[in-house]
This record gives sequence, C-alpha cells and structure tokens, in this order.
Amino acid sequence: MKPIKLSIEGVFSYRTRQEIDFTKLSSEGIFGIFGNTGSGKSSIVEAIIFALYGKIERVSGKQIDLINLQSNKAVIDFEFEVSGKAYRVVVNLTRTSSGHSTKKLFYQKQEGQYRAMEEKRQKVCKRKKWVSLTPIRNTQ
Repeated sequence: MKPIKLSIEGVFSYRTRQEIDFTKLSSEGIFGIFGNTGSGKSSIVEAIIFALYGKIERVSGKQIDLINLQSNKAVIDFEFEVSGKAYRVVVNLTRTSSGHSTKKLFYQKQEGQYRAMEEKRQKVCKRKKWVSLTPIRNTQ
C-alpha cells in the first residue's frame, strides 16, 4: 500500500482540518514523522489504520473516543494505491445524543475521478488486508 494523501479533522488532537500530501513527502524515496511527545505523530498513523480497518487499539471499541473533545464530528479522508490502482476511503464520525454514528465509504479511481464502489465491493474492501508488513532485519 502506498499512501497518497490524508486529510483529518476532529481526530484526537487535530481539531481543525489538516492535510498531508505523501507524494511530496516521499519524492526523495523516504520520509519520517517527527515531533514532540503528544504532538500527534501516532494520531496520523492511527487515522490511517482506522480508515482502513475500522478499529484501533487506543479507542478499543469506543469509536466516539476518536473524536476530538471540542468537536462534534471527525472526518478521515485517505487516498492510497494498491497494485497500481488508486483508492479513497472517507470516514465520518458524528457525536449524537445517543452516542455516535459512523459512515464509511470506499472509492476507486476510474478515468481520473474517484467513483463510489458498489456496496458489495465495499464489504470486500472492509475485510481486505490493504497493508502487508515486512519485518526489518538487523544486518549487523
């Protein structure tokens, strides 16, 4: 999986909308996420994981905890590429009087535009393993 762009709003410490263009960051081949303790580095990675898989350990089943305490909604918009195909997932979490509501939609880029995937394909995407991890070995 190759990240393209991430937009988050109302997620953990990110109250206002923030965008990360991974194509600019990775133009030299590698990039890092740096900052002080509590500055939101982990929140970036967790937003991506939540968008793809619908859960993260920090909120352990309470999705409403993902919403910034001073916000009534959280939005995660993540664009990525798998096997040369571009996808986008948009997650909207809204704080309600009875808890929260979640809306998640998957899109695939076709003819230069993101088009909503049909419901049957979205169910497959929710189960699909988008990310494969390769262990790093110490060569010393």
